[in-house]
Amino acid sequence: MKTLEKIIDWIKTNYEHLKFYGLLLFVGLIGTWYTYNYAVAFSDYFIALLFVVVFIGLWHWFDSKILKDIDTLDELKKGNTAVSQMLLAVAVVLLAVAVIVG
Repeated sequence: MKTLEKIIDWIKTNYEHLKFYGLLLFVGLIGTWYTYNYAVAFSDYFIALLFVVVFIGLWHWFDSKILKDIDTLDELKKGNTAVSQMLLAVAVVLLAVAVIVG
């Protein structure tokens, strides 16, 4: 029962993020299906949208699990450029993985 309670708590705390990812995933899947069936020349746009959803999900996971002790928004408001450079480096690495897979 503890794992079920943990899952429910996680869903409650991340509900807005899950709605956003769900919307992007839905639009990407419907768009990919439609363009593969009716407009093959435009299917790359929706496949790229699906990769963006995966990239944003990885970024959210990285920020919530790995950087849980650092309040990134507060540090950026203070003008801490080291945090912004580190976040940019991590984003570039994740984007490189997405480009290689894509």
